[in-house]
Amino acid sequence: MRLYARSRRLVAAVVTMTVLAVGNGLVGGRLLTLMSSDQPLMMPYRYVLSMFIAIIGVASLESPVAQTDRSDTGPLWRTRQVHLLAMLAITVALGAVSELATANGTPAQAVRAGLFWYGLALISAGVGRAAYAWVLPMVALFPLVWWGNAGGGPASWNWATAPAVAALSWFVAITCLLLGAGASLLRR
Repeated sequence: MRLYARSRRLVAAVVTMTVLAVGNGLVGGRLLTLMSSDQPLMMPYRYVLSMFIAIIGVASLESPVAQTDRSDTGPLWRTRQVHLLAMLAITVALGAVSELATANGTPAQAVRAGLFWYGLALISAGVGRAAYAWVLPMVALFPLVWWGNAGGGPASWNWATAPAVAALSWFVAITCLLLGAGASLLRR
C-alpha cells in the first residue's frame, strides 16, 4: 500500500487539494472576468477552484505503469476503488469546510458541486486515462458560466450555485457521480 501511495503521489495530491480549498475559502467569492466578443463574462473563482480539487483527486489515480494496472483485477483493482472513494470523501469534505469558512455559499452547495465535478472527472478519466480527468470538467464549465445564472438567479440545474433545496441540481450531481462510478467500474 505504501508503494501504491508513493507511486500516485497521494500526499502531494492531498496537499494540493487542501491548498486549493484554502484558496477557495479566501477568494472563492470574488469574480474572475473573462472577455467575450460582446461583453465580459464573470464567474466566481469557487467554480474553478472546486473543479480543480475534484480533478486532482481523480487524476491522482494515474499510474507510472498504467499497463500493469489495467491488467490487474485483484488487490490492485480494489485498492484503486478505495483510493477513488477516499479522494471523493476528501473532495467533498474540503469543499464543505471551505464554504463553512466563508459566507459565499452553503456547505450543501459545495458538497453538490464536489459530487458533480468528481463524477465528471471520473467519466473523463474512464473514457481516456486519469491524466485526462480535466477535459470534461473544463468543457462543462462553459454551460455553467454561460447559462447557469441566466435570468438573474441560478438555474435549477446549476450544480454550483442553485439553492441547497433545488432537487434538479442534486439529481444532476448524483447522476453525474453515478455515471462516473460506472465509467470507473467499466475501466476495470
